[in-house]
Amino acid sequence: MATSTHSLSGLAMLSAIVAAVGMGTIGVFSRMAELSPEIVTFYRLFLGALFMGAWLVVSRQSIRIGDGDGGRLLLSGAFLAGFILCYIQAMNLTAMANAILVIYLAPIAATLFSRLFFHEMLKPQQWLAMALALLGFILMQDAPDGNSASTLGLAYAGLAMLFYAGFIIVNRRCSEHTPAASRAFWQLATGALLTLLVSLASQQSLVVEAGKIPWLLAIGFIPGFVALYCAVLALQRLPTAVYGTLSYFEPVAVIVFGWLFFAETLSAGQFLGCVLILGSGIGPALMAAVTARPIAVK
Repeated sequence: MATSTHSLSGLAMLSAIVAAVGMGTIGVFSRMAELSPEIVTFYRLFLGALFMGAWLVVSRQSIRIGDGDGGRLLLSGAFLAGFILCYIQAMNLTAMANAILVIYLAPIAATLFSRLFFHEMLKPQQWLAMALALLGFILMQDAPDGNSASTLGLAYAGLAMLFYAGFIIVNRRCSEHTPAASRAFWQLATGALLTLLVSLASQQSLVVEAGKIPWLLAIGFIPGFVALYCAVLALQRLPTAVYGTLSYFEPVAVIVFGWLFFAETLSAGQFLGCVLILGSGIGPALMAAVTARPIAVK
């Protein structure tokens, strides 16, 4: 039987896009559920781990961990929990457009880090894509209102950016011997446990009323299970730069969600920024797919 890097890359790119849009739903769900960031984060990770565990059982996949990956998965799980906590806090305290601008400097930071320390090569079109995405982010940003809540929201966004960059970098360094589903399961479980410990230490109750359960199930399934699994699949097969540019679909999704569900304005400049970001993600990805050479797989 034969396959090719073209088909594998196409699946990985689609996984990255699904992951980006799925992760972008967390801001919508957290606002609509009106629950604390600790509760949303815990149930996203805990229910996500349950869904992932069920998928592992149904698909008869192993939860094995490759040599040396145990510490990496613990670290990436901690980064994941920190990212979600800070992400939700930022979304609740400032406009979605402003928060996402800061948070989504993470793929650029991860790409540059991988270039400097792991010698992942960047093509000229990838440098151009990052520059266009950054310009798109700037165009998407609303004027800050200067109040203390908005400033604190941007601070949380900065922390979320650092955690997300760390998550991307560590996942790229995991062994190919750890299956994507197993990797996602252990990261979700680790993040859920750490969030539980933080909640217990801060005496934050995780009990919710019955009417909130459907929101929590949606949070656990879409951004928890589907989005994270697709992200790990993509990170396992794509270079950091390609994954980073495709992940820019998330800020576009967030801006559109804010416009559709929360009456946040979408100016002409923000629309142009969305177009630039989408172009920076789709363009290099399509070029990588077209130029991929077929390889035989026995």
